[in-house]
Amino acid sequence: MNGELLLITGSPRKNGVTARMSCFAKEAWLEGGGRLSVFDAYSIAPKPCTHCGHCKTKPSCIYDDLNELDTALKRASALVIASPVYVMGFPAPLKAILDRMQRYFEEKFTLGNPCPIPLRKPALFLAACGAANNGANGSPAAGSDAPELSYMKEQLIISFRLMNARLAGTYLMRGTDTLTPDYEQARRDIAALVNEALITSMK
Repeated sequence: MNGELLLITGSPRKNGVTARMSCFAKEAWLEGGGRLSVFDAYSIAPKPCTHCGHCKTKPSCIYDDLNELDTALKRASALVIASPVYVMGFPAPLKAILDRMQRYFEEKFTLGNPCPIPLRKPALFLAACGAANNGANGSPAAGSDAPELSYMKEQLIISFRLMNARLAGTYLMRGTDTLTPDYEQARRDIAALVNEALITSMK
């Protein structure tokens, strides 16, 4: 495989559950022979979209703090978003990145570029939720139906359209505030998801 994975992480904890899930996705991707770009939302600390109107006039953002991410997004052939669940939503720095995808909407519908992000790409959403919610910790099936993720997934679907991506799979680890995560099971599940939803779909 000769593709490149763009991994965007949204947790302030460098060794937390989200970080571990991200590592499992990276391991599976690299074992498949692909290249990797990683962007941490908290390290970037992106400025929020202010609806200033700049991207209605030029195919760019008035802020330059996401320029490297823009380059990586246009180059990537697959995408992974990894995030904790904060009050049914994304942490603020990651939400700011998603909001800043507005530039691609304006480039397409206002400036007339039919495809601002040229490569169509499959995408995964990895999430960690503190509440157990009577669900199995790290259950791979929970990701597709979990009410904890419904609002976040709706946001992602819209953002992914702007990134020329489609949501190909979701993985949720529940109960991380009180339960001990089964990391070995998570490693296996996420590796299988990366292989099935990302690598196999690109062959």
